[in-house]
Amino acid sequence: MDIIQQDFNPQPSPATRESVERQTDLQVSCSETDYEPGSFTADPIVTVIIGSKRKIYKLHRSLLMKSAFFAACLTSGMREQQDNEIVLPEDQCRGFDFVADWIYNEPVRDIMRQGTHDFHSAIYAYVLADKYCMPALQNALINKLAAYMLRSFLNPNSVILLAKLGVETGPLHDLMIAQFAYDLVNFPSTYYPRPVDRHSDSEDSEDDGLSDLGDLDTQPGWLEALEQVLTHPGLSTKLLRKVARTKKSFANPADYPEKYHVAIDLMLGNSRGQKRKADELDNGSKGGGEELSNVDM
Repeated sequence: MDIIQQDFNPQPSPATRESVERQTDLQVSCSETDYEPGSFTADPIVTVIIGSKRKIYKLHRSLLMKSAFFAACLTSGMREQQDNEIVLPEDQCRGFDFVADWIYNEPVRDIMRQGTHDFHSAIYAYVLADKYCMPALQNALINKLAAYMLRSFLNPNSVILLAKLGVETGPLHDLMIAQFAYDLVNFPSTYYPRPVDRHSDSEDSEDDGLSDLGDLDTQPGWLEALEQVLTHPGLSTKLLRKVARTKKSFANPADYPEKYHVAIDLMLGNSRGQKRKADELDNGSKGGGEELSNVDM
């Protein structure tokens, strides 16, 4: 995924152009309004080092500057600007992969291929997009996450991951709590088994709305994860309140991802980026935060 800077003529030959294109794993797509072919020739390369394992990303400075967070890093007059190097040991590589693709105008990749692993990677990416003040990426990730939740019941471990990442408010938190409540109300036996009297023909027997779904077996580990959610001090009250307000066959929250989009405000984003960079520097002087690499469900 590393982008290697190399000099080439303003009008390269077809052979040279093909060689340049092969040197990157990212399929770089430049906006016609922002960049012209060859505009990266003199653009400095910034080294971004992510995670405790120090994975290196080499990205063009002008593209990083579109993020208010990185713009603050690279214009603060401190080491990051002087060395063209940004070190973020507490951030997740699996989330930053999405960020690096997005910086080069790549669409958010499909997260259905590897199931829960990709879904959780997109959650990591959303947290980073919020930190880096990249609202357009946040909205694109919400769309992908919602599309996933339309095709799969929400794994309770995903809700726990959200809490472990410290996401206690905001659009992603609201969407996942609403979706989890919807799934619990409409498809309860997905999360916890119930004895069913298969020989009861009583007309008075209660129809739980699941008769047309056949036998639903709980996924391995989901019942235990649900118990963790229901005993988590930051999740249980919010979830139970949402469940109490959710009716069967109520509108599926994942059908309306735009409700959970964030506003794109360039001026607000810039001020947020400056504040978050200041917070990063302050935390760094105190030893920094812990990387959440152990939160990988």
